[in-house]
Amino acid sequence: MTFLSPADLCHLGATSRYWRAMVRDPLLWRYFLLRDMPHWPSIDHVTIPHPDLLDAPLISEDESLDDREEGNEGIKLKFDYMSEYLKGCPFSRQQWLPTRPAYEVVTSFFQSLVPSSEPRYAMFGPGMEQLDVSLVTRLMHAPDILPVSGTPHRQINGIGSGISYMFNNQHKFNILTLYSTNRAERERARVQQESISNKLFTFEGNDDSGDPVCVPAPQVQQVCQVVDGFIYVANAEPERVQIRAVLNCSRGSTSKPLLVLSCISRE
Repeated sequence: MTFLSPADLCHLGATSRYWRAMVRDPLLWRYFLLRDMPHWPSIDHVTIPHPDLLDAPLISEDESLDDREEGNEGIKLKFDYMSEYLKGCPFSRQQWLPTRPAYEVVTSFFQSLVPSSEPRYAMFGPGMEQLDVSLVTRLMHAPDILPVSGTPHRQINGIGSGISYMFNNQHKFNILTLYSTNRAERERARVQQESISNKLFTFEGNDDSGDPVCVPAPQVQQVCQVVDGFIYVANAEPERVQIRAVLNCSRGSTSKPLLVLSCISRE
């Protein structure tokens, strides 16, 4: 198998459990490490292989590779040579690197979706309300990233007109924020860490599988019909029923994108 490239071996291992076990041969990946690592153009503290793995024995002194029966993972190896190789190899190292900053992801998302007219996006979710520093406030005070271009005249009853932003000094887009209740109740619930009644949705019991069923309020349904996409601000919680309700409300119209922001409760 040394005649195959590491990428080909990874594809081969994805075909079946048998080949997955075969291509994880530690001798094979240790050979690849010794052969290829000197030729990698760069390496950093995140992706560099463990410093002891090239000199350490594959198994402990009182065990033998022959002791392992076919298809049985009876011996524990000191290092996972395949994972160490893939972590440092240029063709696969990207998944180990830190992701781009959240605001850079947001701006590139809008850049790919901006049509000729000003698009509108509905932003909602618990992460937008449970932050010590409001996400909306931070967006409004980040002129180097997304300058505020004004407030449009188009109003939606019970929702408002949202805030318009300028991207790259040429593309305008509008964000409508959907809060579960008024500001005073949200602030009190955040400080006291209490749950609040969500006025965006009406819960109608459970479905056959036991999952809760909720329906967007009339003003939220109107928003779902007119916006071009959705931004769900998550807070590492399992309330997926709300996002399903909003997306189901927009069915029958053209396909609309969804951006999910996973936020923490503090800066």
